[in-house]
Amino acid sequence: MRVISDRPVGMQVKRDAQKEFESAAWPAVGSELPPLPPTGIQAGRAYGVRRGLVVYWGADDHFSLRLDRTDGVEASLNGKPLDVRNLRPGGEMLLDNHGD
Repeated sequence: MRVISDRPVGMQVKRDAQKEFESAAWPAVGSELPPLPPTGIQAGRAYGVRRGLVVYWGADDHFSLRLDRTDGVEASLNGKPLDVRNLRPGGEMLLDNHGD
């Protein structure tokens, strides 16, 4: 799953059999985001890209996604865009990694 945002966003993901959500890792205030590396991307870590910020997460089966806002946020799963516009702040979106 990929989430791109125009600015930092409260983002939590639960993957596969995880019992607790984990938050995206944002750099300290005032520090620069590292650029997206060609390899070795760390799940849940924010990287700087031309369009803003990007965070990637991987799972074998499914995800649960929480966002504290959806304005300026784009999400995709396996390259297919996700409609997050109606996700309420703090609401949970369940995503099947193998779905169409």
